[in-house]
Amino acid sequence: IQYQRREGLPDTRYKIVDEDCRVCHSCVDLLACPAIMWSDRSKPSKPGKPERTIPFINQDICTRCGLCVEVCPYGAIVPF
Repeated sequence: IQYQRREGLPDTRYKIVDEDCRVCHSCVDLLACPAIMWSDRSKPSKPGKPERTIPFINQDICTRCGLCVEVCPYGAIVPF
């Protein structure tokens, strides 16, 4: 965040859109970002499948690097 401010780059925040998230957990499994955490919400990954926990991005520790956007195969992580 300090680098972005120093260089005059936008302070872009990211969020996981629950409706677009397919709970594949790629953001957690592939990235291992400490800012991506488990929420108390869940939904099935596919119709008829067991429910899985929906992740969320903790804005207090997110560094705003944007790697999570690149990792999500469904485009569920978006800037806001």
